[in-house]
Amino acid sequence: MSSPLRLGIAGLGTVGIGVVKIVQKHADLISKRTGRPVEITAISARDRMKNRDADLSAYRWEDDPMAVAMADDVDVYIELVGGDEGIARDSMKLHCARAKTWSPRTRRCWRSTARNWRSWRNGWVA
Repeated sequence: MSSPLRLGIAGLGTVGIGVVKIVQKHADLISKRTGRPVEITAISARDRMKNRDADLSAYRWEDDPMAVAMADDVDVYIELVGGDEGIARDSMKLHCARAKTWSPRTRRCWRSTARNWRSWRNGWVA
């Protein structure tokens, strides 16, 4: 089997923890359908101590979402912090500048908010 697709998730609210639970519960099915294993390598959220009703001990915790966006062991960065300003925008800019893969949700968000995506990406330096 090929190398795993490594996910980094920033934001562990309702949607973020839902993504984690789906990957945990359906890892075998996802692997069969995609032809490669999918694993979560890094996570980030505001409050590390919050009870999220899921076992997160297998994942590297980062206090700063920017660290997840920059991580070499993250192939797909899933930004679920919310909004299109501040850390949500900045981490996506950094991730994009590093030529990583965007999640479909984030791609749609940026298409709708960035007036000139190509010039933005070419002009922004990490």
